[in-house]
Amino acid sequence: MCQPSSPLRSRLRTGLLAPFVALATSLLPSAQDTVVFQTDFESGLPPELSAPGAALEGVQGYAGLGTVERRFEGNFLRYSAEPILPTTLVLTGLPPHESVGVGFLLAVIDSWDGAELFQVRVDGQLLFSHWFQLATGDSSSYDAPPGALLSSGSDLGFSGGSFFNRDRAYDLAVDPAFRSIPHTGSTLTVEWTLDAISGGGAQNWQAGADESWAIDELSVVLDPPLPGRIVINADEWTWVTPDGFGRPGAAAYALNVAEFLTACQDGGNLLAYSNDFGLTGSDLAATLTGAGYGWTVTTGLPFTLDTLQNYDAVYLSGFGAFSDGQPDTDVLIDYVQRGGNVYVAGGQNGGAQLWNPFLEPFGLAFGPLNGLSWSDTVEGDHPCTLRSR
Repeated sequence: MCQPSSPLRSRLRTGLLAPFVALATSLLPSAQDTVVFQTDFESGLPPELSAPGAALEGVQGYAGLGTVERRFEGNFLRYSAEPILPTTLVLTGLPPHESVGVGFLLAVIDSWDGAELFQVRVDGQLLFSHWFQLATGDSSSYDAPPGALLSSGSDLGFSGGSFFNRDRAYDLAVDPAFRSIPHTGSTLTVEWTLDAISGGGAQNWQAGADESWAIDELSVVLDPPLPGRIVINADEWTWVTPDGFGRPGAAAYALNVAEFLTACQDGGNLLAYSNDFGLTGSDLAATLTGAGYGWTVTTGLPFTLDTLQNYDAVYLSGFGAFSDGQPDTDVLIDYVQRGGNVYVAGGQNGGAQLWNPFLEPFGLAFGPLNGLSWSDTVEGDHPCTLRSR
C-alpha cells in the first residue's frame, strides 16, 4: 500500500450527521476462480480443441500418477505424428477476469533425444520451451517446481527397450508459469507444439513408436477482477469552501482519498457524478488536477457500467444527480466487483436511503441522521485517516 500524502490529518465538519467524524473504507474480498474449461478426455475430443496428428489413447503405465484431484486415468490425448502440427485450444466469450491459469498433466514418452523442444504458448506468449534427453540418459532443461515431477526414469508403457524406459510425467498445473497469467480478453488460445526437425535420424523428431507426448486433465480457470475500494464519508461538507477547504488538512485528505481509491497510480481518471456542493467546488478540483488527476464533474453522462469503467474512481453525493432520485444500484455493484472504486458522501442530501442498497452487499452502511454538529481533527495511520478524536 502506498504512503498517503503528508500530513495524514484533516479537519472535517460533521454537519448534522454523526456522533464523531466517520470514515469507512473497504478493501473487498476477491471472488473465487472460475473454471471455464475442463476435460479428462474420457468423453472424446472437446470441440474447443483442434488436434491434428493426435489421438485419444489409453494412458498405460501412467495410470494413477498425480493427486486425487488430478491424475492420469483412462485416456489421454497423445501426439505421435511425424509432421509437426500444433494442438490448439480456443475459448471464446470469456467473462471479465484479470488473469488465467492453465493446468494439465504432461507425458513425455519414449526416446526423446534432447534436440526437440516441447513448447506451450498462451495467446502467442511462450510459457514453456524445454528439451528432454531420455534415450541415452535421464535429464531435461526443465527444472520442475515442487510437486510438478510425478515420475522419471521408469518405463511407463508404449515402446520398450533400453532407449525407451525413462518416460516422464509432470503436473504442470502447479508450475507458476501457468498460473495467474495476465489476461483480460474474451478469447483465449493455448497451443502445444514442438520446435524440432521432423524425419529420420536420432536428432530429429521421429515420432510414432520412437517418441511422443500426451496431455491429460486439461483445465482453464479465470482469476476474477480484483474488486475495488469503497470510501464512505459521513458528510458532504468536508471539501466545501470555506467550511472544508478553509480548515487545515483538507487538501491532504483529498489526495489521501484519491491515492487510496486509485491504489496510488500516477494520476488517475476521476468522475464526480454529482451536482452536490460537496463535490463541485473549485478548491477540490484545483487540488486534484494540480496533483495530476483527471477530474470530471458532470451528471450528463449515462449512468451505465460502460460509462463508469472509463474512470478509476467515481465520487458520489446527493439526490440531484439521478432523474428518478435513485442511482442504479446494480451498476454500482457491478462496477466495484469489476475493479472500480467509489467514494460516497452522506449528509442531509442523501445517506442511508440513497446509498445503503449499494453499500450493504459489501458490509457497509450509513446510519440515521442524529442532529449533532461540530468540527474536530481526525488523524490515524490509515491512508485515508482512520481514528477520530
